[in-house]
Amino acid sequence: MITKPIHLSQKIINEDEVGTVFCIDVVHNFELERELLGFGEELEVIAPKLLKRNIKRRLEQATK
Repeated sequence: MITKPIHLSQKIINEDEVGTVFCIDVVHNFELERELLGFGEELEVIAPKLLKRNIKRRLEQATK
C-alpha cells in the first residue's frame, strides 16, 4: 500500500519493523472490501469493527 495507494486520503499513521499502519477516509462498500482482500495475509484490518468483521467473514467463507 506504500507504493500503490488505494485512495488519495491514505495517510501513514505509524511505521516500524513490524509493519505500517494506514488511515483512509472512504465509504465502506463492496469495492473497498474487494480491494483490501487483494492484499491477502499481508493486511490486517484494525478498524472500523464492521469492516474487520466483514473481511473476516469473507475469508472464512472462502475457505469453505
